[in-house]
Amino acid sequence: MESFPIGPLVIISLLAFAVPVVSSRIPFITLPVVVAEILAGVVVGQSGFDLMGDIDSNVPLFFLVNFGFAYLMFLSGLEVDFSILAQGGNRPGARLGGWFGTPSAMGGIHFVVAFALALGFGWIFAEMGLTRDAFLTALILGTTSVGIVMPTLKERGLLEQFQGQTALIAALAADFVTVFLVTFLAASHVGGSAPNFAFTALLIVAFLVVLRAGATFSRLRVVRRTLDELSMATSQLKVRGSLALMVAFLALSQALGAEIILGAFLAGAVISFLSRQEGTALRTSLDAIGYGFFIPIFFIAVGARFELSALLGSGEGLALVPFLLVAAVLVKVVPSIVFVRMGLSMRQSLATGFLLTSRLSLIIAVAEVGLELGLLSNATNSAIVLVAIITSLLGPAAFNWLMGANAEQDAGIFVIGDGDVVELLSQRLRAQRVTVMNPDELGGSPGQAKPALSREQLQKFSTFVAATDEDSFNLQICLEAKILNPSLQFVALVQDHSRVTGFHRAGIKVVDQSTLLAKELDEHIHHPSIFALLDGEWGEKEIVETIVRNPQATGTPLRRMLLPGDVQILLVHRHERSFVPRAQTVLEGGDWVILAGERVATETAADFLAAVRGTDTTVRGSAGVAEQ
Repeated sequence: MESFPIGPLVIISLLAFAVPVVSSRIPFITLPVVVAEILAGVVVGQSGFDLMGDIDSNVPLFFLVNFGFAYLMFLSGLEVDFSILAQGGNRPGARLGGWFGTPSAMGGIHFVVAFALALGFGWIFAEMGLTRDAFLTALILGTTSVGIVMPTLKERGLLEQFQGQTALIAALAADFVTVFLVTFLAASHVGGSAPNFAFTALLIVAFLVVLRAGATFSRLRVVRRTLDELSMATSQLKVRGSLALMVAFLALSQALGAEIILGAFLAGAVISFLSRQEGTALRTSLDAIGYGFFIPIFFIAVGARFELSALLGSGEGLALVPFLLVAAVLVKVVPSIVFVRMGLSMRQSLATGFLLTSRLSLIIAVAEVGLELGLLSNATNSAIVLVAIITSLLGPAAFNWLMGANAEQDAGIFVIGDGDVVELLSQRLRAQRVTVMNPDELGGSPGQAKPALSREQLQKFSTFVAATDEDSFNLQICLEAKILNPSLQFVALVQDHSRVTGFHRAGIKVVDQSTLLAKELDEHIHHPSIFALLDGEWGEKEIVETIVRNPQATGTPLRRMLLPGDVQILLVHRHERSFVPRAQTVLEGGDWVILAGERVATETAADFLAAVRGTDTTVRGSAGVAEQ
């Protein structure tokens, strides 16, 4: 068996293990793991202690680096949420001013304007002699890191709101379109002939064929049963099938002369489409394979190849960094101002723009392609990597600063209605700030509601509830309130079951009294004890849910968490997956948790988990983390 230098792989493996531990302990700053991996690579690479040697000549390591690069693009494709793109207006913030007010439309408009600005900066930089190819520079400036945008939005509870959906779709559009365009750019520089473009188009046709075939076969009962039966323990058929599909698309890309990043991205998009209903466990397994082994190898290698001396010794590279950084911020922040017209405040709009400046994975991938094509020098590539690191730190920090304290923590609930339902709701929400407005104060009809509601008034709330006994009034007042503040969560009471679909299409959550009554009767019949607990008939016992936002509650096993009284965490919902926690379970920011126990103790525990800061100023009683 032929031997090869295994030392560099050992170093990378040890760094991949140590870097997350070290980066999570750095005070005052949240350092993304991939940034820490790049910095670790710089330390051990040619700009540091030079312990890695020539990565390109180490064939096994070179293969792992390139496979990690492909796997990164595969997971980027896996981030494409087809349900968001397909539903468009079916989420909060939809149907604002017609289709142009939906998150899909606004995210798309943001991307188009941002890319137009990027083209302008690309042309300017090329004319100044700072870059060699204006279009490649535009692609680099147009990228966004979905891997940073999504968890940041989720942590603040914005992922399902208009602001979060718009930002996510803008990021997905940037990734999706950039991958396609960089592939065609590469085809134009490698021969540039019509067959090259035709072969690339064939890859897209293959994607559509596999997508259609996969959707057809996945509906067959025998296929679903086989996949379910053989996806546990040692079989892991879904994981094997996903990896086989990725490798097949990589091989097809290579055979057709297309960029492997497109093949890997399309394979990930296919898996995302086919697993959107029940694929959370599959995605967790694929993430574990990638982020547990292959992807750290790629990012550490990126840092090891970072040529600091080339950057410092090159006037072109040094001069490019500030220009590239300013352009990277402007192309994302300037288009976000249009969100003000959609009901977001200026701070919210600017915060969204700054979050979209976060660039990491894809910008480095595009730069790698440019380096291979000879369109980037080593110094320019190093400048781009440096800008990627800076923006990945700057974007989330600026977003959190502009958004301020978690709005959902302090914002209240605005209720329009009267009668027993509203009175009982106010009593149950007594721990939160509830403002109730009688429909008579709106002039008696939705058409006269606008003078009584103002944009400034609704900015103070997180949820808008229409609870009158007139369905048409509830629908219209929600739509009018959505024009004033689309970032609200909208809930409406519906008397006529046949009108539920209309509310759903408008992005309004529905409390259907007919369905609710049927469910309540069913619970009384089949689950009387559970219903009694949920209905508060057990007196001092209570079940509540909350979102984990307290940094003290994350990163610590539940066995070390001191919850007051008899409080237990019954269920955790994370990344579309629900599970029963164990003693070793570690909570993450953005987790939805369900707690049960004595009423006061449960509310105290919920306050602790949801707190933005420590427990001293927000928690009644003793809740916290045990000292080791």
